[in-house]
Amino acid sequence: MTDRVIAKYISWLNNGKNCDRISTRQIASNVYLAKVWERKPMMNDDHHMLPYEFFFIQNQEGKYVAAILNMGSDLHWYVASKHRGKGYLSTALQEAVLPFIFQMKDEQRITINQNASGEKNYRSSRKVAEAAGFKAINHQATEFILHKDDFDWRSDKLHEHNSGVSEQRIKDLRKRVRYASALLLQVSNELEMKFGDDDGMKDVIEELDTYHMSKIEDLMWEHLRNSQL
Repeated sequence: MTDRVIAKYISWLNNGKNCDRISTRQIASNVYLAKVWERKPMMNDDHHMLPYEFFFIQNQEGKYVAAILNMGSDLHWYVASKHRGKGYLSTALQEAVLPFIFQMKDEQRITINQNASGEKNYRSSRKVAEAAGFKAINHQATEFILHKDDFDWRSDKLHEHNSGVSEQRIKDLRKRVRYASALLLQVSNELEMKFGDDDGMKDVIEELDTYHMSKIEDLMWEHLRNSQL
């Protein structure tokens, strides 16, 4: 993914655009975990679409200024040009991003390619990586690794926050589930008519219908109750 695309996602967040394609969850005071859909799924997609996982970083004014793309075996980060050199990336990595990642895995690798990023960006990225505890593992110092046990947990400020959604958004989400259920029912009907069996698809539809009828709304009311405690 290019920096230009990441900058576009940051712009969307700052301007409240394409909210259906970016879902965020606050995990620290200025860091948000996000699932980002490159585009809406379409009927003619020939492969199963999956969202990208990002960490978006805000400045003190609440404006998104940086992002880290979690590719599993690598991290790719980007900071808007006029906000570079202010420590946003280093702080987010050490206080929230790496503590979050290390909940699921024991090590994180990153690649910093001088040829691709240029000498200045390479030096800056290497400084950020090494400040977080990453160590170079090859002679060219392009591949780095950080083990969970070597991370300085004193910087950990991870705190996940349930923001909830509006009642109108709950209604919209229930409509989506109802639509998805109807599509699956069509498939189930055809399988039954042609093969005499839908191989358990109706069970999936019944479970999906519980989300449309009650489970999504139950999540909202549970969140409201907990927020009042």
